[in-house]
Amino acid sequence: MTEKYDITRRIVERSAHPMDDVETHKMGKNQSTGGNDSYGYGNKTDFIDDIGGYSRPQATDAITGAEAKPYQEDEKTRVFRPNKTQETDTLSSSAKTVEAAQFDYMKDPVVGWVVIVDGPGKGAALPLGYGMNTIGRANCRITLNFGDMEVSREPHANITYDPRGRCYYVNHGGGKNLTYLNNAPVLQPVLLNGGEQMQLGATTLKFVPFCGMDFDWQDSQ
Repeated sequence: MTEKYDITRRIVERSAHPMDDVETHKMGKNQSTGGNDSYGYGNKTDFIDDIGGYSRPQATDAITGAEAKPYQEDEKTRVFRPNKTQETDTLSSSAKTVEAAQFDYMKDPVVGWVVIVDGPGKGAALPLGYGMNTIGRANCRITLNFGDMEVSREPHANITYDPRGRCYYVNHGGGKNLTYLNNAPVLQPVLLNGGEQMQLGATTLKFVPFCGMDFDWQDSQ
């Protein structure tokens, strides 16, 4: 009578016929092979007891037969990136050089300035050109977009440079808000000599001439 016994085991196969699944088997004595392996796979089997640990078979390289190294995650490949700040500075410098070379400043040369001496934008100097220089909060040749909402969007005032007479004039721009010259309202064109202060809303401008009787860009032509 064949002695039978039940053993609960997990089988990990290393033979030429690997077992894919780990199962619970009812084992009996193998009469044909004379061994204890009921499946006849030989003695090259590692057994794992349910309550014990196990020894994983050592993996080998399928081609060379050498012992395979355990998998190690490679470090992330570093992507080369140029210095963005340096690149931006180089491009900006080059662009400015090209822009300066292509732009002809003599198409609209500076003949004077108005400097904000009080109010929003204090310290800013805005250039004047030949002919009429409209001044307002938007859509003007001289834009006072510093936050003074008392300055009209459309022309609040005009400063005109006459290249023939080489004289400057200030005039009201046509809006509801008035322009003041030395605290007096400007209701008709007034001749400017230099150094006058004009009030537009809460902003005070000081007129600084450049061209005039002593110099004009026409003299160098």
